[in-house]
Amino acid sequence: MSRYAYTTFCDDIRYEVNGKVSLMGTFGGVLFIPVAPALIPKLCCIISVHSDLDDPISDLRVTGSFLGQTIFTSEVDDAGLKEMYAAAPAVENRKGFTAQLMIALAPFSMESYGKIDIEILVDGEKLDCAGLQISKAPEGMILS
Repeated sequence: MSRYAYTTFCDDIRYEVNGKVSLMGTFGGVLFIPVAPALIPKLCCIISVHSDLDDPISDLRVTGSFLGQTIFTSEVDDAGLKEMYAAAPAVENRKGFTAQLMIALAPFSMESYGKIDIEILVDGEKLDCAGLQISKAPEGMILS
């Protein structure tokens, strides 16, 4: 299995007392808003990057951009990735490891509709990763 990455966008990330992480209000690739410009109080992005155990990640760089402007960057070096792996729960016959980064944009202000693009570099190699399209809500759509 090769390296791959994916994102989940949501309204909020909550850390439960039992060690679980709850994602509130997840988006399926498109976030509909009534008008732009707009101010979203909080927008969260969970970025997951997977690699086989025999091909460990030693450098991870993530950049999020909206309409060509960088809105966040995050970088994890070899020491940080080893710390993530050491903190991961033990799993029998583990085949790989998934590093996760959780980003909160609070608030997220935008002047127009567009797409949040995610660029991921793993040991200098670019991985494809989906972003989030932000579009005008269709007429009659109920937003809550």
